[in-house]
Amino acid sequence: MNTVASLRALVGETAVLDASALATRSAGVLRSDHLKATLIKSLAARSSRSRAVCRVAKPRRAARPACVLRLAAHPDSGRSHPRGLVQRRLQAQALVRPSTTEELSRVLAWCHAQGIGVVLQALQEAVEAHDLVFPLDLGARGSATLGGNAATNAGSNRAIRYGMMRDMVPGLEVVLADGTVVSSMNRPIKSNTGDDLKQLFIGSEGTLGVITRLVLRLREKPQSHQAALVAVERFDAVAALLKHMDRSLGGALSDADMQALWSLRDDVMQVTVGGAPVVFDVSLPIAEMQAFVTALRQALPQAIGEHPLWVFGHLGDGNLHVIVQVPAPDHLALRQRGEALVYEGLRAFCGSVSAEHGIGLEKKPWLPISRNPGEIALMRCLKQALDPKNILNPGKMF
Repeated sequence: MNTVASLRALVGETAVLDASALATRSAGVLRSDHLKATLIKSLAARSSRSRAVCRVAKPRRAARPACVLRLAAHPDSGRSHPRGLVQRRLQAQALVRPSTTEELSRVLAWCHAQGIGVVLQALQEAVEAHDLVFPLDLGARGSATLGGNAATNAGSNRAIRYGMMRDMVPGLEVVLADGTVVSSMNRPIKSNTGDDLKQLFIGSEGTLGVITRLVLRLREKPQSHQAALVAVERFDAVAALLKHMDRSLGGALSDADMQALWSLRDDVMQVTVGGAPVVFDVSLPIAEMQAFVTALRQALPQAIGEHPLWVFGHLGDGNLHVIVQVPAPDHLALRQRGEALVYEGLRAFCGSVSAEHGIGLEKKPWLPISRNPGEIALMRCLKQALDPKNILNPGKMF
């Protein structure tokens, strides 16, 4: 039984997508291309042929992730290749994924009643009924799943006060590439008992293991909120404003006014009107933001021509979202020029090429700006130790 047939036996006849089905799916809401499958090239002694397949499973019933991952780790168990036939895997330079994170979690996670595939907003609403709050909050709250939030160490509109996703996860359970289940479902906030294993997987973008369960830290729901729309003339004034807010918060808006205010921030899709957006998610010290943005504004017109430019995000925690809008037909070429200016511009300020969105495939060439050779080498060692066959998200990050 070949690998595809084995997967279908595990998760259902129609639950494995082939390349043609995958090619109809968008690569992302802000991208114009479509998903592509991994290329499997078969080289025979007298002839060669290639075909693209994608072993993406969408099970209709519960399936242990350990079973699926063991199959992936040992795809040729019980059979041999015909004489003279060698298979060579070529990593396609495109993001390969099912249509939703929930579909992926069904392949790789037990069908627990709680925790798997839960959308962030659903959790927020459920705990609010008990006068509690899960502090993580972001614009994609209505579609982002908790497993994805943990795998990417999601940022938050409330990061200054509560931190990022890793600060809200006392424990987790994860399935390694060979199917081993590692349960580190720690509940205490303080537990100094050796290596904090969960931190290996939070933010690893699924390259070291598949997170199947989470222990989340909830907080008491605040009795009141303060919100204000504040304008400053320069980035330099942001630090002074934050210090003032830390010392003396005063005044408040109604809940309705506050929601209306945040709706302006959440309506980010306006950047798609009139052109194709090139989106950057960077971080650097607040004191350096003015110099970085000024240099970028001066350099972009010569590199890509006239363009709208938006700079917004989470100034308080050092995170900027830089969006450059370009003509759709020239999106690919101009994106590459924009990347060179934005990412290279971070070097002088010891900035990060990814504040919260991760590295994936697109930012791989730029990772050395934020990580030194020693750090990258250590990450490679961890990957080799936990996933020696390169099964989990192959080709991502480095």
